Amino acid sequence: MIKMTNKEENVMLRAFLNKAYEFRILAYYCLAIWFVSVTLPVFACYFSINVVALANSIRTPWGIVTSIFVHASSDHLFSNLLWLFTNFLNFFAANIVFDEKDITAKCKFLSVSSFVGGVCANIYCLFAMPTSVSAGSSGLIYSFAGGVMATAMFNIILLARELFVRRDWKFFTPLLINVYIVTCFLVSLALGNLNFFSVAPENNSTAHVFGFFFGLVASLIFELWPLRKKAETTTYSSEYPSADSRISHAPQ
Repeated sequence: MIKMTNKEENVMLRAFLNKAYEFRILAYYCLAIWFVSVTLPVFACYFSINVVALANSIRTPWGIVTSIFVHASSDHLFSNLLWLFTNFLNFFAANIVFDEKDITAKCKFLSVSSFVGGVCANIYCLFAMPTSVSAGSSGLIYSFAGGVMATAMFNIILLARELFVRRDWKFFTPLLINVYIVTCFLVSLALGNLNFFSVAPENNSTAHVFGFFFGLVASLIFELWPLRKKAETTTYSSEYPSADSRISHAPQ
C-alpha cells in the first residue's frame, strides 16, 4: 500500500476544494431555496399574513411562486430540502470530472430550469386541480432531480466515448458513478414509481410528476441540442481522474 506524504495530501485536498468551488452557483441556489423557505413563513407570521394566502390556488395566483417556499410542516420542509441537497450531491459526483466552463453552464441551466419547472408545475396544477390548495417546493425539487438524471445520462455517452473509443481508462470511475446514478433513478421509477413520486392523498403528486419530467426533458434538450459539437469540444478536468495524475497536474 502506497502511503502519501503530507504534501501530496495537501495538494489533493486543495485540488478537490478548487473543484468543489466550481459548483458554487448551484450551491448558492440550493442555499437560497433553503433560506427563503425558512424565513418567508417567519416574515408572514410577523406581519400577520395567513400562510394559506401564500399557497398555490385559484384564489391566490401569486402562489405559483410563493407556494414553493411554504410548507405544511417542519417535517415537510426537512424532507424536501434533504431531497434537494441529495440531488445536489448526485450532480456534483456526476460532473466533477468536467472542466469549470462546462460545470458552470450546467449549474446555471439547472438552477433556472428547476425553478421554472417548479413554477410551471404549480400552473399546471391550477388547471388540472382548480379546487386544490397546495404548498411546498416538491415541483421544483423533482424538476431538479429530473435535470440531474438527464445530465448523468448524457455524461454516460461522453464518458463511454472517451473510455471505449479513445481507450482512456481514467474515465472508468466517473462512468461508473454516472451509470450508478441513472440506474438508481430507473430502478426507483420501475419498481416503486408510486413511492418515488410520493403518491398519497395528502401529497400533490401531480406537481411531482410534472416537475420531474419537465426537468428531465428540459435538461435533455439542453444537453442533446448541440450533441455533435459538444462531443468534439467537451474538455475534462486534469485534476480529477486519479490520485497520481491529480498530484502531477496540481500546482505545487
